[in-house]
Amino acid sequence: MAEKQTPRENASQVQTSPEWDAAAVKDELKRQAARSGAPVSAQVFFKESVAGATLPQTASRIIEQAEESVGKQGTLTLGKVRASANSASVSGDPEAIAAILESAEVKSVLPNAIDDVLPKPVKRQLR
Repeated sequence: MAEKQTPRENASQVQTSPEWDAAAVKDELKRQAARSGAPVSAQVFFKESVAGATLPQTASRIIEQAEESVGKQGTLTLGKVRASANSASVSGDPEAIAAILESAEVKSVLPNAIDDVLPKPVKRQLR
């Protein structure tokens, strides 16, 4: 009989949608920056190996490394760090945010602004 896996073990086997892979997220962040002309924001999710107590320092270090890798120091701002979700919000240059994905401690990066996926209500006449 096969052993039952924990939800955390199952999560490591889940396939990510192609629309949220690194290249797609980078493209989406660039589109948002071009559309608004303002800095973009994203949510950075860290791997389970990053402890909640060290999350703020780890996030700051990863941001600095990402800025250096694209040659754009000081272009990212660290927002709220959520230890319960093992995540942090960042805003700034889309290329620098995309460079965060190169860190071995980062699980994924998702844009904060995502187009609505729910159907729009249709105008109906009331009876």
